[in-house]
Amino acid sequence: MVADTELPYMRKLFVYGTLELEPYMDFVLNATYIVIGEGGNLIIGWEDQPMIGNVLINLNGNWDTPDIPVQGGPNIGSKALGKCQ
Repeated sequence: MVADTELPYMRKLFVYGTLELEPYMDFVLNATYIVIGEGGNLIIGWEDQPMIGNVLINLNGNWDTPDIPVQGGPNIGSKALGKCQ
C-alpha cells in the first residue's frame, strides 16, 4: 500500500504487509506503538527514488502507558518502533 494522503493519529500501527510513503509528499506519523510484523516493510524512499518530502514520526506515551506483547519477542513499551522476527 502506498500512502498518498494525510495519515490519522494511530495509537497502534501494525504493518504486516508493506506501507510505503509517497516520496513527494510530507507526512506526520503519530502513534504510541509502531510494530513491523514478520515480512512487513515500512518504506520511506528508495535508493533510486529518495524521499523528497519531509517525514516526522511522533512516538507518544509515557511511563504509565501499558506495554503490548509481541509474538516471538519481548513486550514493547510506548514510544517504540519495533520489528517482529
